[in-house]
Amino acid sequence: SEGGGGGLSGASPSASFRVVDCVFEGNVANYIGGGALAPGGFVNCTFVNNSWGNYFFQYSYNATNINCVYYGNTNSAGKVCAVNVHTPDDQQTIVFRSCAFGPGKQAGLQYDASCFDVTNPRFAGEPRYAKYYADVPSFAPTAKSPLRGKGLLLDWTDADTDLAGNGRVRDGKADVGCYQGWWDVVPGAMLLLR
Repeated sequence: SEGGGGGLSGASPSASFRVVDCVFEGNVANYIGGGALAPGGFVNCTFVNNSWGNYFFQYSYNATNINCVYYGNTNSAGKVCAVNVHTPDDQQTIVFRSCAFGPGKQAGLQYDASCFDVTNPRFAGEPRYAKYYADVPSFAPTAKSPLRGKGLLLDWTDADTDLAGNGRVRDGKADVGCYQGWWDVVPGAMLLLR
């Protein structure tokens, strides 16, 4: 867009938002990538290969982001910024819990101890993995992905699913991002014994 990206708002300042199991990929905004005019946060979302002008996201109220992936995002100058958040009056508290960050994580935000950095999230759609995961969504974690099993277990039930309709918890663990890995394909050699 020429200006800002998408925005989230409630009917009143007491209303809140919760965005769950979404992929935000390849978006370009010349000013602010997105904004929230209500308290809330993102849960199990994947933000990858987006570009923005001044800020990735502007929060006007407190927010908590849980089990999200921020990878390959850049600002308009081409600088890699996993996340770059702005709060208009520096009174808002933005918290990240069990989130994965590529290079360029912003200093000064609240990252809990379960957050971690990734140099390669090993998404199924990457060229080196795609032939092994042909029927798996592009931003799903591969079997050896650092995103597997690192998410916080929230108040999910057996009925809760990821973006592809798979159960949100596997073997008592949740993955970070919008997909839960239910595949066990590990690229490598095969040995056949008779």
